[in-house]
Amino acid sequence: MIRRLTEQDHEICFRFLRRQPAENLFIIGDIEAYGYAQDFQKG
Repeated sequence: MIRRLTEQDHEICFRFLRRQPAENLFIIGDIEAYGYAQDFQKG
């Protein structure tokens, strides 16, 4: 199942992304900069 992440998913999402921080650098940066609920993320 695929669904949009929300702030409630933040901890589990970052726990997963931090397993390989170099590979997930841009994803981590985008989440930290923009959060989970920006208009441009709906697409």
